[in-house]
Amino acid sequence: MRGPLGDFLDKFKKLSENRELARNKVKESIEQTCGVSVPSENILIKDGVATIMGSASLKGAIFMKKDEILLRANAALDRKLTNIR
Repeated sequence: MRGPLGDFLDKFKKLSENRELARNKVKESIEQTCGVSVPSENILIKDGVATIMGSASLKGAIFMKKDEILLRANAALDRKLTNIR
């Protein structure tokens, strides 16, 4: 039997699952477009902006193909990414 508290906590569980799915879709888009692997732990998505933590050369490669990565990621996601940093 689930109570109101259980229902409330389920909302947070769904949010966590959605965040992980979004990070994985961005990761896959980067791998397909740039041919480099980025750990999903190094991708932070907040307010429609994906922030990639990594070396300067990695960020440079991603920035050069940013538009294509955004197109691929947005096609796979239900929410819209506006930028990659």
